[in-house]
Amino acid sequence: MNNQTFKDIRHYMDLTQVELADKLGITREHVAQIETNRIRVTERTQAKLMHHFKVTDDFLVYQQSKRDIEQLLKNDNK
Repeated sequence: MNNQTFKDIRHYMDLTQVELADKLGITREHVAQIETNRIRVTERTQAKLMHHFKVTDDFLVYQQSKRDIEQLLKNDNK
C-alpha cells in the first residue's frame, strides 16, 4: 500500500488522524508521517488497517490503479 492510498482510506472513512491512530494502535504522529511521505506504510500497519476495515488486497490494488489512471489522464489533458 502506498502512502496516498493510506491517506485516501482515512478520508473515505471520515476519520481524523487521531481516530485512525487509535483504531490501528499507533500514534497520531505515525499516521502524519505516513501521510506526508516521511515513512512508508509497513506491512504490519497495512495488515491492521485491512483487518480493522475489512479491506482486501484487491481493494488496495484498485485504489492505487485508480490514482495512477487519474494522474495519467490529468497529464494528458495538459
